[in-house]
Amino acid sequence: MKLRAAVFLPVLLSSTAFGGINFVADFEAGSKWFTESWSADARVEMQAYLSDLGALFDSQATVRVRITDNEDAAYASAGSTWYQWHAEPSVGGMVSAPALWLIVVKGISNPSAASDATINWNLDASLYGGNTAALIGNIRGLGRHEMHHAFGCSSYLMFDAGNDTRGSQTFASVIDTLYRDVNGQPLLDTFNPATFRYTVNNFTLAANWATTNNASGLYFEARDRQGRVVAMPPISGGGDIDFSHVKGIAYANDHPTWSTYVDTDLNFLRAMGYPLAVDSALRQQPATVTDYNLGTTQASLTFATIPGRHYRLATSTNLKNWSVLPVGKPGTGAPLGFTHPLTRATEPKRFFQVVEVPE
Repeated sequence: MKLRAAVFLPVLLSSTAFGGINFVADFEAGSKWFTESWSADARVEMQAYLSDLGALFDSQATVRVRITDNEDAAYASAGSTWYQWHAEPSVGGMVSAPALWLIVVKGISNPSAASDATINWNLDASLYGGNTAALIGNIRGLGRHEMHHAFGCSSYLMFDAGNDTRGSQTFASVIDTLYRDVNGQPLLDTFNPATFRYTVNNFTLAANWATTNNASGLYFEARDRQGRVVAMPPISGGGDIDFSHVKGIAYANDHPTWSTYVDTDLNFLRAMGYPLAVDSALRQQPATVTDYNLGTTQASLTFATIPGRHYRLATSTNLKNWSVLPVGKPGTGAPLGFTHPLTRATEPKRFFQVVEVPE
């Protein structure tokens, strides 16, 4: 096996500027997106929202978004149009992965599918007191909320006061691999390859979980720009835990702005593995790598650190498309290390860089 099958990159590289994800909107013909006097303005706002959303990412991916007015029970709903089972090493089993994650994070597309994500809107102006300007003005806030579901904020996990699911069997989605309990332990335990289900751990809940909103003690393990854990609890209250809605990115009353993407949104997307434009700039701040080893199945890198700085690993298979991985390490003044799996059969080349992130 040749060492050059995985190539180590220790020096600063110029960064190719990408335009972000290209979200291609497909509005439902004959719907209120076309039939009302304000339809053209609504379509313009929706297109502008998707364009601004795409610019958050360091990616050349194209994602097709089907947009309807078929929702009648809520303001809007959304999700992935197609899914695939994906092997997830962190939990030792298979997870159901949404189209957006597969396309942007893993480079897997499905041209035969009619679309990749779907947003169903309720365009009944009476929801806004007949104020169509308010309806259009809410597109960005609702779009932000709903697109998080398409990005993968959709869980198989469930728990409420009358349904203790600990010890039961469940399928898992990508987000479920990042849920932790009050002790930092994962909620998923052993994977059964015959059923594609996991045993749910006997996780610990906070003592007041059933009486205090959003205080279950459980959390989604988000990551900030330094790669530190940011604990984001699932929405809970009245004895019910909703793992498909995460505090800080879900509703108007728990999001700093509702209509714009802020750190809480980016922390969620970063932890899910999405390549962010704000992180790609970190590659202009390389750390000094002092040693590396390329094994058959794993690469290891040792690098110098400075107290007060943080370090993350960047990796690429082609020197064009880079991903700065979400997990970081704080500098101590002593050398630290990162490891990364190598799959030589499918990735004959892989490049690495350690980046330094200021406090």
